[in-house]
Amino acid sequence: MSWPEDTAKLERVRALMADEDLDALVVRSPDNVLYLSNYWGMKGYDAVVFPREGRPTLICLDPQLEEAQRMSWTDDILTFGGYDAADPRPPFARTLDLAAGVVEERGFKRIGLELSQGTQASDRMVGEPTTFSLPWFDGFGHTGAEVVDGATVISRARAIKTEQEIERMKLANELAALAYDEVRSKVRESDVQIYAMGIFDPYAATPEERMGPQLLQSLTEESGGRMFQVDDVDELSDIAEKISTELRNQYVIGYKSTDGNRDGKWRKVKVKVNPPPGLPPLTVYARTGYYAPLQ
Repeated sequence: MSWPEDTAKLERVRALMADEDLDALVVRSPDNVLYLSNYWGMKGYDAVVFPREGRPTLICLDPQLEEAQRMSWTDDILTFGGYDAADPRPPFARTLDLAAGVVEERGFKRIGLELSQGTQASDRMVGEPTTFSLPWFDGFGHTGAEVVDGATVISRARAIKTEQEIERMKLANELAALAYDEVRSKVRESDVQIYAMGIFDPYAATPEERMGPQLLQSLTEESGGRMFQVDDVDELSDIAEKISTELRNQYVIGYKSTDGNRDGKWRKVKVKVNPPPGLPPLTVYARTGYYAPLQ
């Protein structure tokens, strides 16, 4: 959906830029592109040149022009081709050419790049374009502008939320909750056992990201499977072997419900094991319930 320009947010960014004597910010991280332009890119090759005064310039792929015009807060949009028969360089090189051209054309003397800030979105986009490389940082030397680290300006700005940002976060949480409920319902309806290996960020920045392991574990347990948290990628092969062993050593238990109502409601099931004397406590992994038939 399209949102009206968040003037309070952009004015705060510009005030922080003035404190650092920055003429412009040039951002490539997808989350920062979104933050300054309201545009979420298709591949991660996009950029925004955000001046302290005047209109920002959004740079995006040709196929995304219509979407950019619909969503972006700026009408100054430059596009480039993801593939160019006359230019064998990767697409981000054309992004750099356009961004540097804007900096040079508008005569910016001091610009801020994301020199010390990773992107929270890098693992959610195509990995290669959102991984910064030295040519990007060195690519503004010919413009005559002094290049400094603008990441602190963006971080300070993003630490404070406007009313619109809070509204957007609430909406995102509601949509995520609806999506989770839908997935959970499909898992319950299916006769599929889910095993998962989760590689999680121990320094997750948001509560939603920190909830990831719990949500994944909940889905796997609903199906009678398990979630294995991976702390070291070298553990992956051992975990895969454990999953394979469990799948080859299972019991199938059936029972007849005393509730004869065909109401389609969810009925909980809990399987318990009484271990023989001398054995340690045993853990049971089984489906947590089923939907009663309607007919």
